[in-house]
Amino acid sequence: MSNMTITIVGTGAIGTSLGLALKQLNKPLQLIAHDKELSHAQKAVGQP
Repeated sequence: MSNMTITIVGTGAIGTSLGLALKQLNKPLQLIAHDKELSHAQKAVGQP
């Protein structure tokens, strides 16, 4: 199976939860998160 890229638009409670659930699948995924507030997206992916 080839790598998949999944983009999540909105990193509020639902978007972040969805990203975390996908990450737990241990599949070859590239997750991309977008939010209109850069600080929200950075917090969702664990960047300071």
